[in-house]
Amino acid sequence: MVETDALDNAADIFGKAWKHETQVAARRGPGDLSCFQNRDRPSPLRDFTGDGQTGQPGADHANINIEIKIQPWASRTCNAIRLVPTRFHASFSAPIIARLSHSDERHPKDIHSTTMRRLLLFRHAKAERSEPGMEDRARKLVERGRKDAARIGAYLSSHTLIPDQVVTSPSARTQETWKFAAAAFRSPPRVTPVDRLYDATAHTILGIVKESAPATHTLLIVGHNPGLHELAAMLVAAGDIEARERLREKLPTAGLAIIDFALDDWGKLHPQCGRLERFVTPKSLAAAAS
Repeated sequence: MVETDALDNAADIFGKAWKHETQVAARRGPGDLSCFQNRDRPSPLRDFTGDGQTGQPGADHANINIEIKIQPWASRTCNAIRLVPTRFHASFSAPIIARLSHSDERHPKDIHSTTMRRLLLFRHAKAERSEPGMEDRARKLVERGRKDAARIGAYLSSHTLIPDQVVTSPSARTQETWKFAAAAFRSPPRVTPVDRLYDATAHTILGIVKESAPATHTLLIVGHNPGLHELAAMLVAAGDIEARERLREKLPTAGLAIIDFALDDWGKLHPQCGRLERFVTPKSLAAAAS
């Protein structure tokens, strides 16, 4: 902070400088050059006159240099209003002074928890192939799928992308996907299997999302393609162009699309109202790490 007196002194100096500048422009010597003196420095211009005659025009080649030096003052904390020189107080309106007085208030609370909703669409990881006589819902993850699910879970945890609620399809591969991902969380969020999510269309998934409780600000869905991929394409209207293009082309196994909405209620969700915050895949994470 700068002392009020320092600013007042600065205002005095510049005011006098402007006054004597008009005198110099008229080729006359300043009437009171002593005002340019610093605290400990005499002015070298005290006896200066134009061509040796006070008030007479000087030579065209005469150079006049005036140096104004303001010595620094020790900084200290003070009221914000005191930063304004006393003579200028009248120039500030009451609202401005009020804002200056409260400049040390804490930053406002994060609005994400009150006016935003975040949806994480997480496709199940790589699963075993369907065998004759095997029920599709019973297909489990292969080794690669377990590793990919764990990698995405570690990414979520390390980036503090922690959902309030997790909804999964009842299939074995979606259940296992979340099981290996959730291992990265110190306290895994609650999970709810929803039968309608199995082989669901984009509109069905959208309906499930809109039924989410108001207290759920961040929702993660572990599901299947093509419904999950189609829902992402339906909701995203903004975000990084390259990420949106990659998502448009494909939502691979263990792919994660994070979409933000400027909404305070899941029931207000509608097509083309979301922003793709990021799009993460096991492949992209491996590339970033290499």
